[in-house]
Amino acid sequence: MCDAHIIPMSYIAKSDLISRYGADLVATFSREDDAVVTMVIAETCAVIDASIGKQIDVPLPSAPLAIKKLAIDMVYYALKNAYAPSTVTDQELANYRMALNTLEKYEKGVLTVADIQTVQATPTISFKTKTRVFGRVS
Repeated sequence: MCDAHIIPMSYIAKSDLISRYGADLVATFSREDDAVVTMVIAETCAVIDASIGKQIDVPLPSAPLAIKKLAIDMVYYALKNAYAPSTVTDQELANYRMALNTLEKYEKGVLTVADIQTVQATPTISFKTKTRVFGRVS
């Protein structure tokens, strides 16, 4: 159940976008309206929580670097696509798609975030693989 008055934990802030892309660029895409940036950040963090929430309790107390990177890529793309869609680069679209793909892998359990709460400085991502068919000959 979603309550419109509950804002999810923000894994990034407008200052993170400014650090990465510069104040002028962020202001252009947000039309200098902090409410728009805040809303897009909240929506993105809710998507992240929905994806990783099957594995660990959310919201996380702080944002691990891996989650922060996903959030920055997603928010930046959303703002740029909304306010200047003709300027979206192939790399920005690829970063956005990779972020969504990564979240899908967390959601399906292909990637695990089990250690993310205890190892904040260096998040651990594990991969589940099938049994090796071929081996090395010694």
